[in-house]
Amino acid sequence: MWTDESTFTRNGIWNRQNLRYWSQENPQLCRESMHQYRFAVNVWAGIHGDQIIGPVFIEGNLNGPKFLELLDDTVADYVDGLSLGANSRLWYQLDGAPAHSVVAARQRLTEMFGENWIGRYGPSRWPARSPDLTPLDFFLWGYIKNEVYSTEVTTVEDLKIRIMRAFDKIKNFAANGALFRKVRNNIMRRCQLCIRVHGGHFENLKI
Repeated sequence: MWTDESTFTRNGIWNRQNLRYWSQENPQLCRESMHQYRFAVNVWAGIHGDQIIGPVFIEGNLNGPKFLELLDDTVADYVDGLSLGANSRLWYQLDGAPAHSVVAARQRLTEMFGENWIGRYGPSRWPARSPDLTPLDFFLWGYIKNEVYSTEVTTVEDLKIRIMRAFDKIKNFAANGALFRKVRNNIMRRCQLCIRVHGGHFENLKI
């Protein structure tokens, strides 16, 4: 199970190169940015097999107690619903965020997954600063944010609704499994390239 958190802000992502309006006359259009009233939403999600788990909204910044609560609720509920065979084959991946690395979190991960988890201080170490290896970073978050920020976000409630709708859309689109076959092939290709360059940068190579 690949997992990650991402922050969604009011300003979102704005690429001036992709934002164009063509007209023979000046339409006097503008887009606001850097609003005085700012807000942000933190979101956790996971990918396991052909399933996307989440979104799970995290109130405030993620810390050790909040991460433990997430493990005991969302993750435990999902794992409990798996068959014995799927459960025994499950590996849990997470990056090196400070909340993931506190002693209580590592103990809980070991209780839940034994030696089958990958993290900064896990039985199998996750390489630092490696977002190019996880499908949430190179695939899911980009898709979700493109959907969420297609038009200006106005409120926290609006932002959360957009996030949930974007997740519903990608889940429906991926229902036949073809998308995740491509994602898994991409993961394998990225791992191969990472090994080839001895852990260096590889996204400049053909993936």
